[in-house]
Amino acid sequence: MQLTPGDLRTSCAATSTTPGSGRCRAGDLTRDAVSASLTLGLAQFSDFHTYGVWWQPGSSAAPASGFVRFYINGQPFFEVNDAALVARSSTWGSTPARTVPREPMHIVM
Repeated sequence: MQLTPGDLRTSCAATSTTPGSGRCRAGDLTRDAVSASLTLGLAQFSDFHTYGVWWQPGSSAAPASGFVRFYINGQPFFEVNDAALVARSSTWGSTPARTVPREPMHIVM
């Protein structure tokens, strides 16, 4: 699912650079949101499997080098990198350019 600014209230006037302050930074709240969905076949439910994620944020020297890679049973099956997170616009709205988040995050499975 990809959110665009018209989908919900996505602006934030308050800002803070202090981690854990509970205040968002000013700007578009969906900039750090990256999502995907995968339909699993019946074979995925007949046995135990190992799911994994490798999160590599971009560095200050190479900010566009980040990625999030997902694995099933040690095999990569999906990756989102900074090159895929460029700005996009359509008749439905627009999504600004983003980078792979540098802050630790949660993954909902």
